[in-house]
Amino acid sequence: MKSIKKILIFIFIFIILFILYNRRYKIQVENFSNKNIIIFNPTIDKDIIKCKVNFKGKLITLKNEYEGINDIYDGVEGFLCLFIPHAILSGDTIILKKPICRKFLNNLKNVKKYYESKLNKKFTLNIQCELYDKKYEKKKGISTFTGGVDSFYTILKENKNISTVFYCINYDIKETQKNLLEKQLKTVKDVAQKLKKNVIICKTNQKQVLESIKYENMGYGIWGYLIHGVCIFSNVYNLSNEYSDFYFPSAGVEINSIWGSSLYLDKYYSSENLNIVNEDSIGRNDKLKYIIKKNKNIVFKYLKVCWKNPNQEYNCSKCEKCLRTIIPIGIMDKKNLKKLETFKIDNFDEILNNYLNMKFKQKTDIDFQKEIRLMIKN
Repeated sequence: MKSIKKILIFIFIFIILFILYNRRYKIQVENFSNKNIIIFNPTIDKDIIKCKVNFKGKLITLKNEYEGINDIYDGVEGFLCLFIPHAILSGDTIILKKPICRKFLNNLKNVKKYYESKLNKKFTLNIQCELYDKKYEKKKGISTFTGGVDSFYTILKENKNISTVFYCINYDIKETQKNLLEKQLKTVKDVAQKLKKNVIICKTNQKQVLESIKYENMGYGIWGYLIHGVCIFSNVYNLSNEYSDFYFPSAGVEINSIWGSSLYLDKYYSSENLNIVNEDSIGRNDKLKYIIKKNKNIVFKYLKVCWKNPNQEYNCSKCEKCLRTIIPIGIMDKKNLKKLETFKIDNFDEILNNYLNMKFKQKTDIDFQKEIRLMIKN
């Protein structure tokens, strides 16, 4: 009789364990399906924050290593930012293992509306999460800085509100470009010192990881059109224990198609932890006028705009972006060109003539050329 009881107890325990295991297995299969993105709790080790994400069955690890900050925020809002464009365009569900700010979730609904207005199409944004409530607390202001026209404009315009400049390695310049990166970091630190700002440097793998997975791209490539804004927001969210306001030096001009950063989009990635400010509503040439008038000595010494950087040159002085920077400065006053230390300018009139005769295909390049023609007329 006792042996029968033992057998029955053993069978009962086995059935219970089987049911529990089966339920756990089903949950894993459901969560790890090819339509789900699971964002796990970030982990912090000194100045490094990591976040594991199961992206539709593929486990990835996002890693940000900081220099210049001691108190890294362990929330998940920043890492969630990275997958919002994909989730809107694909319809995939995001599952969070950590609560997020209620205001942040409400704001993300406006990101969806922005995409709908730009693409004239209805989308869904499916996020499974718990929420917490928090009241905004005013702390310090921060801005990214590269030495470009947009970042110079933002830091000079918002000088009183910005206490710290921030630069990310592996976005515009990779850590493998050692000579160019050394020059870039010198610019960031020199300008910060002259303007009496603190400096935070981040080495990140976010761009590399997101470009390696099947992120929704609509055939455009994801960096410019979808993720360059959210990558920066993600990095700055890690700093939101000390900084409450982020002044984002984006291009400022609104375009008809979607873009990774917009005057009317960026603010909707804000939360009670971090207020994202993008007020750059003026064009590039007007920004050049402003920064030259405000502090031409520092601008002419450090201005960096080139994205091609052949042979790790600081500015190649030949690409479309270099030309549309040199030419407006020369049109304003040719004397300025001799003070422009970071470009090689031999014959300005020849450079201008060649540029005006160029046949561009990309709409933004055509628009910049039109702006310069209008600047010459006026």
